[in-house]
Amino acid sequence: MEAHKHCKHYFEQESLLKQKDDEIAQLKKRLCYYENSNSPPSSNSLLWKRQKKERKRMVNSCSDTRPGRKAGHKGISYQFKPSQTVEHTVDCCQCGSRDLRFFSQQQRMIVDIPKPQPYTVTLHRINHYLCTACDTVIKPSVDIPEHGMPGKNLLGITMTLWSQCRLPPRRISDVF
Repeated sequence: MEAHKHCKHYFEQESLLKQKDDEIAQLKKRLCYYENSNSPPSSNSLLWKRQKKERKRMVNSCSDTRPGRKAGHKGISYQFKPSQTVEHTVDCCQCGSRDLRFFSQQQRMIVDIPKPQPYTVTLHRINHYLCTACDTVIKPSVDIPEHGMPGKNLLGITMTLWSQCRLPPRRISDVF
């Protein structure tokens, strides 16, 4: 009976030691993540490692989530409509003969941005009238600022160059 108690006690302690060894190994593994100086602090957390592992598993398990066009996708492309057509012809051959017969044609569509148009300066003359019957000054109602200033389009382009293209005002003034 006494020997049986010792065996039972021995197996319990051996089981407990095994659990402690596993826990120590797990703690050493966790400590390894935190002591690695080559990785930034935000990626040192075990939560981050676990989430990264789960994301990889999710991507690998879903075969439909591969990047790119899916099977059966019908492509869409923009069809440009030409604003002008230029015919390129020849009048004579290199040998000097004018006896030419048309047999084929190639087409090439060139998409380009037109050259900027010169700016316009508009002088608005607002006529004032005096009513002779009641001595009231009358002027037409106009949708322009009280004092001279840049127009809406120029302001829009200037703000785009300043905010989106990050051009300094000095460089913007060189453009205009």
